[in-house]
This record gives sequence, C-alpha cells and structure tokens, in this order.
Amino acid sequence: MFGTNMTQEDLRELYDANVVDESGDKIGGVGQIYLDDQTERPTWATVKTGLFGTKETFVPLAEASLDGADIRVPYSKDFVKDAPQIDADHHITAQEEDELYGYYQTAAGDVRLRKHERAGGQAESRERAGTAEQAGDDEERANG
Repeated sequence: MFGTNMTQEDLRELYDANVVDESGDKIGGVGQIYLDDQTERPTWATVKTGLFGTKETFVPLAEASLDGADIRVPYSKDFVKDAPQIDADHHITAQEEDELYGYYQTAAGDVRLRKHERAGGQAESRERAGTAEQAGDDEERANG
C-alpha cells in the first residue's frame, strides 16, 4: 500500500487512519503524510499524540503495514511518543531526518531504514520528505 502506485485518493484516505503500535494499541490519528521527494512514496507520518492530539510525532512508514483502516508500526506506543520532536509544519531537513532515523534505528536494532550510498561516493542519501498535501498542491499548480 505504501508503494509508488498510490493515488492522491489513497493518500487522502491515510489521513483518516489511526496509527497503532506493534500490539495493536492506538497511538493516535494520522496528522500528516510525508513523501520522498524523488520516489513520491509515503516515507513518514506524523501521529497526533498528547492531550487532545495537540502534539505530532514522526514515525517512519518503511516497516509499517495497513491493518484494516489502521497503519500498524513495529514500535511500542511509548517509544513512538518519545521520538525526537520535529516541527511537523515544514519540510523535513536532512539533519532532522537523520535524527529521526537514528532514533528509530537504534531502538529497532537494525539498519533497514538507512538508505544505500548514492553512486559517485556521496554520503548516504537522505530523503527530502514533503507532505502529500504539498505534493497535491504542486501537482495542481503544474496542471492548473
């Protein structure tokens, strides 16, 4: 479901989803979906947490799956809530994304989320994530 074949409608439906942890416990509702700038695949979601959902916490979608109308992530509720706090109202910077990847990789005990090195000896690639909403706006401007 999180592949390149997702339509704008598929992305909009994700905004109605709840994010649940590895045990099926609700963490919170989806706040925003961030797309990889190059592949346009959903890469990150923010989860509305805190009192009245006023706090948004990033969670990677690389290991997430759809479970009915929910997005299931392979992390505990407390672990997601303790993730580094990044402002969800802007484009994720490379430094912020590194901080998030570091947090989720360290706790998960694997490096599957880390992208492979780019050709030409450049540093490990960093996805420049933008929100699905921004992608739709860009598409409308291009077509409009």
